[in-house]
Amino acid sequence: MVLFIKDKLGKNDAIIAPSPQDATLWYYAKIYGIPDRYFARTKSFDHAFIITMPSSGQYRKSVIEEFGLTDVVDVDTMKLLTAITGLNIYEAAHK
Repeated sequence: MVLFIKDKLGKNDAIIAPSPQDATLWYYAKIYGIPDRYFARTKSFDHAFIITMPSSGQYRKSVIEEFGLTDVVDVDTMKLLTAITGLNIYEAAHK
């Protein structure tokens, strides 16, 4: 999943990953040279890569709400990029 996202990250993008996926993502991101700043809880980004795990009750809307991003994520631009081992990776623009 990290390698998939790494090639798509722009300078001002963010990775939104709820617990428990966040720890695994941070670990592999560090190994593959993705700076921690992509995981900062921020409302300032060009695009967000949103990770969900539906089998754990994590869906796009719930993850966006959990991170307090309801007013900044443009849900009309949100698209599913891929599903990898039960995790979904969405991309959305900032409003």
